[in-house]
Amino acid sequence: FRRILEDVAENVRSGGTLSDGLSNHPKVFDKLFCNMVKAGEAGGVLDLVLDRVATFMEKSIRTAKKVKSAMIYPSVIMFVAVVIVTLLMMVVVPQFEAIFQQMLRGAPLPGPTQIVINISELFSGHPILVLGGMGGTVFGLFLFKKTKKGSRVFDWLGLHVPAIRDVISKSNISRITRTFGTLLSSGVPILQALQITRD
Repeated sequence: FRRILEDVAENVRSGGTLSDGLSNHPKVFDKLFCNMVKAGEAGGVLDLVLDRVATFMEKSIRTAKKVKSAMIYPSVIMFVAVVIVTLLMMVVVPQFEAIFQQMLRGAPLPGPTQIVINISELFSGHPILVLGGMGGTVFGLFLFKKTKKGSRVFDWLGLHVPAIRDVISKSNISRITRTFGTLLSSGVPILQALQITRD
């Protein structure tokens, strides 16, 4: 980051604008940041705009922290549910299997019961394989989320799953309105502000 700032400073010293220097590093300074700085330069209110950018970024970080803290509870519930189901499959169901065999005396088990027992045997017979499969699935979903299609699928789920729908939609609305409002108050034209907010 220090090297990036030195590069921006060198760009300004050599006659370029601050916004041009910032836009040379899009991974660090996004379009929102660069366009607000450009508007501040054009209007002669760069100090005010930079102050607004700082406030905007602080609020964005606070909102992100609130969303993460709101997501902790459902994540913990899911984790506990997976642990309980795993323990049931490895410890409890095998004991029921012995009871069923005594009760039915060789008669075949009902289909759904047999499926549960087969899954239980897989859990207790190959625990490393099952846990590895679970870990692989989680890792695969993480990689899938990084793709464009995966991102769309997870976004759709975020907007439609009842437990997290409200948190995600309110977070998005908050981010959209704050971004749009900050751009307008910094002197960015409304059409350009809409486009940056969309991006």
